[in-house]
Amino acid sequence: MELESLKKTFLVETNELMVEMESALLALEGNSDNEDTINVLFRSAHTIKGSAGLIGLDRVVHFTHKVESVLERLRQHELETSEGLITLMLKCKDHMADLVQFSCTSDEKLPDNIIIEGDELHDALAPYLIPGHTPTPAAVTTALPQDCVVDSYRDTSFGSKCWHISLRFGRDVLRDGMDPLSSISYLRRCGEIIYLTTLYDCLPDIGEIDPESCYLGFEIAFCSDFTKQEIEDIFEFVKESCDIKIIPPHSTAATYISLIDDMSEDRWRIGDILVKSGAITQRELDVALRKQRSEPETEKHSIGEILVNEGVVQREVVEAAVDKQSKLRKMSSSDEGKTIRVDASRVDSLINLVGELVIAHGGSTLVAEIRDIAMRMRMLPIADTFSRFQRLVHDTSKDLGKSIELVIKGGETELDRGMIEKLTDPLTHIIRNCVDHGIEPPQERIDAGKPSKGTITLDAYHDAGSIVIAISDDGRGLNAERIWQKAVKVGMVDPDKRLPDMDIYKLIFEPGFSTAETVTSLSGRGVGMDVVKRNIETMRGFVQIDAVPGKSTTMLIHLPLTLSIIDGFMVGIGEAF
Repeated sequence: MELESLKKTFLVETNELMVEMESALLALEGNSDNEDTINVLFRSAHTIKGSAGLIGLDRVVHFTHKVESVLERLRQHELETSEGLITLMLKCKDHMADLVQFSCTSDEKLPDNIIIEGDELHDALAPYLIPGHTPTPAAVTTALPQDCVVDSYRDTSFGSKCWHISLRFGRDVLRDGMDPLSSISYLRRCGEIIYLTTLYDCLPDIGEIDPESCYLGFEIAFCSDFTKQEIEDIFEFVKESCDIKIIPPHSTAATYISLIDDMSEDRWRIGDILVKSGAITQRELDVALRKQRSEPETEKHSIGEILVNEGVVQREVVEAAVDKQSKLRKMSSSDEGKTIRVDASRVDSLINLVGELVIAHGGSTLVAEIRDIAMRMRMLPIADTFSRFQRLVHDTSKDLGKSIELVIKGGETELDRGMIEKLTDPLTHIIRNCVDHGIEPPQERIDAGKPSKGTITLDAYHDAGSIVIAISDDGRGLNAERIWQKAVKVGMVDPDKRLPDMDIYKLIFEPGFSTAETVTSLSGRGVGMDVVKRNIETMRGFVQIDAVPGKSTTMLIHLPLTLSIIDGFMVGIGEAF
């Protein structure tokens, strides 16, 4: 029990050190000779290595020692800071975070993808440890090829007619007068159901089950000559009450990887993820598990490796499932959100008020003050959240061949911790749009009379009792005419009733709306901005857009200062029947 407590403390402290390392590495890009920044990097790595050694995390110690040795050579001016070295160190920092997270939250064998990544990084670091040698690092790639074909069902007797259908019914589908099983029964009359897996991962404890609610989902392999539209028509009457995905025969690995990424946030094993995404059947998983149990303890292979070796599933899909498992583990096990660093003066004030309350006869005023101080303890500076996006802008701009600087202002502005946690996803969507759609490529900016390097600004400030978060870029702005034409094309607006530009801009928040000509890993699917609007509204906030064509776009997120207690009273009239 004491070791588990030490691991939790180590995990929290390491998360803070990782943030320091990332910020320092990104700062080195603009000032490669800053010795203070290099010393921060070295001290962070040294502290992580020492603390990991105290609690017996040997893998963390071994890998971090390699990183520390490279940083020591950098500190002693035996190496020169380069873009390649910074990129490699960022990947090493990510790998250290994965090692620490897994080692502190799981007793299972280290996943294959983490082992392989560690080996690649060891090889990439090795040249930097050779005295008198300054290498040009080879890129350590982590991207997966996603254009390989994956059959939704591997029995060749069914030819190319086997579809995969993923169904997640909403809780209220029965109350809406729909019977989920009737759609499946009709499906049987239109083709052959090869297998059907019932999902019950959303089923609550028996004491919390509502008999009028639906908690089940289904993964179905369906063999039919029907087209995708004809299959969609089968679910016409329930589509508003369910989430349905229909994957055609011989779909690419990217399709299954996307389905895995969209899964709900439950902590599953690799096999469960693959079954529930339809990449493999339960029978195939059972066969692989029996094979794994029959292997000698010293030669056991992971379940993913067995499935790949048997030709049941593509390696890329297994790696996506491993990545999903890692993300779920971080979300469910990390203690980062359970701890708050509180200024000592606030704690002292709270203790003093409690002391006064003990001796006070009329304590209502003191109770109100205690409540206010307790609420202020939930307030955290938004700087930590803003700083996370430095890495996002750095990596994404490099991928797109753009030069972009992220400027952060108002980091000292405080916001309720609950709101800060919910802001990450909306801000991520907006900043990605700034990088992908807003900021132009360097040559296009030069032709337009702008500096080759674009700027994205993140700012936070108080305004009339609320918090405003402003995200702006000096890119190409929003094209109202292009947005209008796309909205007309998809039937979203009446072409004869032209809207003002400010109202046209709001159309980008409509579900499924996108002006992108092609789908990329960053955009083009019409998801994102509607999620931003919905998430902000759940926090009792709203979003505004201001754009100057060819010059800039600014998004303003208005939020209440805190999710505080609002004084009020309840009035009852008459009797309840």
